[in-house]
Amino acid sequence: FLCCCRSFLSSSGRADNDEESYYDLVGITPKATPDELKKSYKLQSLLMHPDKLAQRGKSVTPADRDRFTRMHHAYEVLSHSRRRETYDAIGERGMKWVEEPLSVDPQELAHNFATSSILDRSKIFAIFLGAYVAVFLLPILICLMADGTLGDGARWVAVLVPLWVWDVFILFYHSRVLLALQLDGYIAAPWSIVFIPVYLWDVIALRRKVILASMTVVTHEELELAIGKKIGECDATEREEVHKRFIVVPVKSGSIYDADYSNIGT
Repeated sequence: FLCCCRSFLSSSGRADNDEESYYDLVGITPKATPDELKKSYKLQSLLMHPDKLAQRGKSVTPADRDRFTRMHHAYEVLSHSRRRETYDAIGERGMKWVEEPLSVDPQELAHNFATSSILDRSKIFAIFLGAYVAVFLLPILICLMADGTLGDGARWVAVLVPLWVWDVFILFYHSRVLLALQLDGYIAAPWSIVFIPVYLWDVIALRRKVILASMTVVTHEELELAIGKKIGECDATEREEVHKRFIVVPVKSGSIYDADYSNIGT
């Protein structure tokens, strides 16, 4: 996923090239340990908290409040090992796009991809080429097997090797292995038993649709009104809960809204 993202991000990966990095905000280096991060965060909180600034006689500006909020968000990202790895790989802007996909500007994506390095674009090309081969190779092999072109010694298990490889990557329902073994006569079991993994997969898919159907499509303004704060002020736990309950769209009209609403309906 990060391999695909990198070519669509600017070289800096930040929301603004003039803004401080998360590491600079918290006052640590990228190699800092979790303990060093926690100590530095406490120190920065004492230095940057609006109340502390007011106690020292400084006039607190909106910029001071925003910087403290951003520093707190930086600490939440860096204190979470997986989010920290994502930030190190694709930067602040990439983090925002991962957590809020609908905030992506398609024109900016296209521009970043066009100006990305040859290596990053080659990775995308290799991924699509591999997917293209995987999609069209299997039907050809199945047709040759069905026509008897591959000979009497050919086995379905061998013919479906591209499918096994594909299943390993996407963890699709592996009853196809049992299906091939059943067709070749290697196992003798009722078809109802062979298709048990399919039944389990359908139950999982149904559960996902039920969860999706319970979500609410809202705009950014409606979301902030529902949770009582700005999304940037939420901690990691609150953000996860928001993503479970809401689907955020820019406006409740147009193709984006229709696509999200139709997904919920289906």
